[in-house]
Amino acid sequence: MRNLEEERLKELKNLEKILNLLENSDDESISETTGISLENVKSIRKNYREIEKVREDYLKKGL
Repeated sequence: MRNLEEERLKELKNLEKILNLLENSDDESISETTGISLENVKSIRKNYREIEKVREDYLKKGL
């Protein structure tokens, strides 16, 4: 059970790093830093923007 919690914590930390990169870096830098292909970085950024739009809509509606 402890290993599962440690793995989840590690994944959350990695997600935080990725979100920080998305907010503060350009696609080429992210690709170079992470080794993720430029195409995939662009796809991730597109999905991130869509998620942010939905989140903002929910916040505006008070949900």
